[in-house]
Amino acid sequence: MAFGFLVVIGATLLAVNVWTALDARSTLDNAARDYLRAYTAQATRSEAAAAGLAAFDQSVGARWPDHAKSVTPPPEPFGPCRPATVTASLELSAFRVPFVGVLGAQTIRATQTELVQPYGAAVDERPGLPASACDG
Repeated sequence: MAFGFLVVIGATLLAVNVWTALDARSTLDNAARDYLRAYTAQATRSEAAAAGLAAFDQSVGARWPDHAKSVTPPPEPFGPCRPATVTASLELSAFRVPFVGVLGAQTIRATQTELVQPYGAAVDERPGLPASACDG
């Protein structure tokens, strides 16, 4: 009887932790998309980075306020029709066990790519670069 009770408790803890990881991944996917929507709608890289970070914080901050989160801004040159790739990460405790505490940690990551809007106000950061996908 006691062994069966421990199995049920262990399975419940495992299910809760798996659900937490799936929820975190879904939240990060949405936050990375929100970042890119705000990023690609701006005219300059500095405005884009600020708008993207604000969108990321608004998207993730309310859902995971006490967790370490970070976002890597797009390394690509900024300009109309240029790709922008962002990677978002969130640090989660691997297992939370009652009366014991946290056992381990895991980092959840999500990466999204989107093109900077071709018909918006975006100014090409480096005009001497090869033609973009929209120039074709």
